[in-house]
Amino acid sequence: NSKASPVFHLAYKYTLGSRFGLGATIAAGTEHSDFEQSGTGVSFKGKKNSFIGTLAGEASFNYVNSQNFKLYGLAGIGGTFINLERKYDNGDIKTDGKIIPDFQITPIGLKFGNNFGGFAELGFGYKGLVNIGFFARF
Repeated sequence: NSKASPVFHLAYKYTLGSRFGLGATIAAGTEHSDFEQSGTGVSFKGKKNSFIGTLAGEASFNYVNSQNFKLYGLAGIGGTFINLERKYDNGDIKTDGKIIPDFQITPIGLKFGNNFGGFAELGFGYKGLVNIGFFARF
């Protein structure tokens, strides 16, 4: 029994010429599930709540860069904070937190629009396998 929220991203990118961009991404999501833990004749059950947040630097390269369409790739590296809270059926609550290194490799990204539009990315890492959304330039 597991439920996960969508992972929300907020990113900023500064363009260096027509081909390169540098920026940062903040991502966050939650997961809730039941769990069972057992060992040496003892069994515990309860609920598990996780918060996952990522902060990463990114670099992008535009393969195609026209005014209303971009075909690009990107790579990112950063850290992911995981806060895990376990609420046992007997009333005990245990909380653990850790930071782990994380990355993103996106070989294919499509962006439509100039000052406002949409994008779709295929890759692997802290953004998942498929990432879609909207952007605005200020």
